[in-house]
Amino acid sequence: MPAPAPLQITLSPSAPSVGVNSSVAIMAQITPALQKNVSTTLWSIAGESQGECTQSPPSSQCPNGTLEWQLLPSGYSVTAVTYFAPSTPGSYQVSVQAQIGDSSNPSKIDYQGSASVTVTVTGQ
Repeated sequence: MPAPAPLQITLSPSAPSVGVNSSVAIMAQITPALQKNVSTTLWSIAGESQGECTQSPPSSQCPNGTLEWQLLPSGYSVTAVTYFAPSTPGSYQVSVQAQIGDSSNPSKIDYQGSASVTVTVTGQ
């Protein structure tokens, strides 16, 4: 089976900066466009356990910050998140991985890619 073609993913803002205990929206522009029911996105913060620091209010359990997003109808992929900064200034990496599957063969991935941005968290 051939390797998946690359997805082009651009995150904006490209160099977000936010104060401690504040938030910033991060959006992904993905080409080719994600398709309903065969596309997936997975957002994460470097250094955090997968899934532990997403969709929850900011917590001391998440020293690198928390991600939240709007729940979408079934079959749609998340292309925008809100990053909630921790109470400690520093640089934190937010990443997204995305893939588009083959609608006629669910086990085949046609496109795959990832992107990340470094969020600078400053003292207030």
